[in-house]
Amino acid sequence: MTTDQMMSLYGDNVVLLEEYYKQFKEDPQSLSKDWIDFFGELERSSVSSNGSNGNGFGGNGYVNYASTEHRKGSSLSDFGIINLLNAYRRQGHLAANLDPLGITKPNREFIDLKVKALKQTDLDTEVDSGVANLGKAKLKDVIDWFEKTYCGSIGCEHYYLVNDEEREWLQNRMEPLANSEPISKKTALRLFEKLYQADSFENFLAKKFVGKKRFSLEGGETMIPMLDTLVEEAGGHKMDALVIGMAHRGRLN
Repeated sequence: MTTDQMMSLYGDNVVLLEEYYKQFKEDPQSLSKDWIDFFGELERSSVSSNGSNGNGFGGNGYVNYASTEHRKGSSLSDFGIINLLNAYRRQGHLAANLDPLGITKPNREFIDLKVKALKQTDLDTEVDSGVANLGKAKLKDVIDWFEKTYCGSIGCEHYYLVNDEEREWLQNRMEPLANSEPISKKTALRLFEKLYQADSFENFLAKKFVGKKRFSLEGGETMIPMLDTLVEEAGGHKMDALVIGMAHRGRLN
């Protein structure tokens, strides 16, 4: 297996890779010798990893990111599951429920296209999710976990990151807790305090300087507790300085 072929198992390339794999299963001779050898080695490694210590490619975070115990007649494949999970990682933020007023509807077209293609036998098949705290579970439970992680009230758009290490760093912190890390009472009160300060100061400016041109924070109040958390965390990691760039002068808040 070449380095280029190994790297092709990441990111959006899995869509094309799945097509190649389907072509390999139906008519291997239609592919070049490199790809035939590649998929042959891949299948041997998958069988080995499922039957032994689970290393294979999975130990390096490549193919066995979500391996499966295949059932006869099932439409599942290793690449198909990777493709499904990456659909949540790539497009889950579009399907997230971010509008409490319901004016803007979540766009689930991309996600549902993948999910609705699954059969009931697929959903009941046990797979290795590759996610800590979840591990092996039925595919329907894995889907529910990823729905909570990427399509809840928090939208995460991170798949534009080119660096695999950075992207996986974020995933390894979101997915094991389904993006629902518990917050202590002290932290919750601190967040509320900063949010209240931002809102109060905005009201003060509106009453004190009636009719004056200013750049309002309204609609972006949550930025203040976010910046406060960032500064506090930076200090805890012994950072010397933070530089904040702004688009306009006059953003007092």
